Amino acid sequence: MVRDVARNRFEMAYDIALNLDISHIVLHHGYVPGTSLPAGWLTRCTDFWEDFLESKSEKMRFPIENMLESDPYLLSDVVTAIDRENVDVCLDIGHVHCQSKVSVLKWIEYLGDQIGYVHLHDNHGEKDEHLGLGEGDIPLVDVCNMLCEYAPGALWAIEAEDIGIQESVIWLKEHGFIDQGMHGLTL
Repeated sequence: MVRDVARNRFEMAYDIALNLDISHIVLHHGYVPGTSLPAGWLTRCTDFWEDFLESKSEKMRFPIENMLESDPYLLSDVVTAIDRENVDVCLDIGHVHCQSKVSVLKWIEYLGDQIGYVHLHDNHGEKDEHLGLGEGDIPLVDVCNMLCEYAPGALWAIEAEDIGIQESVIWLKEHGFIDQGMHGLTL
């Protein structure tokens, strides 16, 4: 039943994206640590995605976002198992910072060019605060520099609350990331 609900929501998102001429739909894979063995879950997840993507346009991109993972390995395995040009990783750096003991920098290094989309926001490592860039303690200059190096084609989206969006744009400008060709930045 849960899979059916997820599938219906994915289909709704896809139909809306087509109607609005949107090119990317960020979706979650649904893994909750501790509820299932990763190997069996990965097989079921891959089957779900293959079925869902069967009739979808190859022009539509489907970045799969990390949520509760403690390391980048399962997310990488999901994208590798799906093995489609239009499926990659949406790296949410805030989720990594508050869910993983593995640093955001190590995630970027490991995932590399599997990263096609990035959610940028800040936090203090305790909860998903969605603060503006520079308002928490994520090493953002290092993160952005590594994203430029390891995932140069990734789109960056600011995922901060209200005033944090404007502050984040200012932060990106002050640190030279908008002027360094980050044309994929979305607000």
